[in-house]
Amino acid sequence: MVAVPARGGAYGPDTGRAALDFQTPYLKAWWDRLGVRPGHLHPVAAELTRVDVLVHLAGREEAAAASLAAARAALSRLAAVG
Repeated sequence: MVAVPARGGAYGPDTGRAALDFQTPYLKAWWDRLGVRPGHLHPVAAELTRVDVLVHLAGREEAAAASLAAARAALSRLAAVG
């Protein structure tokens, strides 16, 4: 199972805001409840997707592009396995 959440902000492990990430734990709990074992759920998040319209994210365009590139690469790796 691949989940692809898009995030307007940044909540990844290297952002200092990982403790505020509610999406990933919720998705893991939901899919676990439906019988998807933890090793079979692959969340791939694209972060800073609203960098173009949220004023407080100005200057983070490079980080947004890097996050999108990393998400695309992760999805390509997962697609190659299947």
